Amino acid sequence: FSVLSSTCPLSHLAVSYHIFSVLLLLLSFRIFSFFLFSLLFFFFGFFFLMLRLPPISTLSSSSAASDVYKRQINTSAVKEGNIPFVVVNTTGWDRTGVVEMELETDRMYFSEAPLAEVIARMHEKKLPEYRVLDKDGREIPAVVTEIANHFNYDLPKDKFRQPYIAKRVKITMEAADVPAFGWDTYVLAEAAGHQSAEHASAECINTVESLITAENTLENEFLKAHFEPDGSVELTDKKTDHVYRGLGIFEDCGDIGNEYIFFAPVNDVPVTTKGTKAEITVAEDNACRAVVSVKHTMMLPDAADETLAGEIEDLVEFKHRKASRGSHLVPFEIVTEYTLEKHGKALKVKTTFNNQIKDHRLRVLFETGLHTDFHYADSVFEVAKRPNVPADTCLLYTSDAADEEDSVDLGGCRINKKKKREKETLVY
Repeated sequence: FSVLSSTCPLSHLAVSYHIFSVLLLLLSFRIFSFFLFSLLFFFFGFFFLMLRLPPISTLSSSSAASDVYKRQINTSAVKEGNIPFVVVNTTGWDRTGVVEMELETDRMYFSEAPLAEVIARMHEKKLPEYRVLDKDGREIPAVVTEIANHFNYDLPKDKFRQPYIAKRVKITMEAADVPAFGWDTYVLAEAAGHQSAEHASAECINTVESLITAENTLENEFLKAHFEPDGSVELTDKKTDHVYRGLGIFEDCGDIGNEYIFFAPVNDVPVTTKGTKAEITVAEDNACRAVVSVKHTMMLPDAADETLAGEIEDLVEFKHRKASRGSHLVPFEIVTEYTLEKHGKALKVKTTFNNQIKDHRLRVLFETGLHTDFHYADSVFEVAKRPNVPADTCLLYTSDAADEEDSVDLGGCRINKKKKREKETLVY
């Protein structure tokens, strides 16, 4: 620049003008690029969100999957006053089974009257008898019972939430041969000649063939379950005539191990329900299924004796603990419901209890009659093969053995591998 300036007095201005032009051109290009990038980002971001966000349902907050189903289901042929509903099979095979659902049959919005009046009028409103129809209009066995009113609201697209009080019914029915990844449509319809949904339930129970074929006995075309006085089950497979006896016996024993490892006190005697008196009642019997409730009351120590607290404080290894179960006994109630469905191929079992007892292990026993040295157990990403008689050195609840370069994790008992393999050290 110094050479040009010596021969041309205006060279400084010319060079500055060119530099300014180049900078202005670059700045304009940057602004245009930023604007174009922002526009494209906004457009594709908005388009992506439109694809990802499910549409807002005017009936309830729903998922994108349910909206896909709703767009494919045509209920225009359903008569006014009837309520269509859908049973969806999310598995990859056809299914038959008992389903339960709750449906709103009527509603009154808060905008229609003062709140106290809305609540009172919905309490006074009587429901008719209902029946359930399949997609071809045929009536199917079902139990329809009225349940408590509840609060809910709509979410319109152009308004704030619209709260209301709704009348509801609970439907128990069998959905037969629902296709894999498919659905079947049903209709809740009013039935003339009766007064209430409660009468419908009673009539259904009294007119269908019961699955209770004898005292303390459930039976369908596949299975027969008989309940012994101690609450155990004798289960017969009617296809093979094989009989399994002594199923469902509860066993409780002390546990003075840690959070990973079970360890029973020395000379501990387990307490079982075998041979005791159980309370057996019929909890449900209708067109779809029968349910028997079995209640056990076991008298168990409320905790281990005081020795255990001292051994834990002194970090005594669980294998060397001398604690035993305490002497103060408290009642421990176990309620088990056994359900057999009309076309069910399994006896469903649900057990509930309120555990307020410490330092114990409760388990349920199912005698198979098989004699083998090992068994296979489902675990995380594996089917583990385990011996039926655990090792004496380490009794574990878990099969997760994460083998690392220098150690093997055995669920609380870690065996460190010395490189020279001269010895192994247990670290807890």
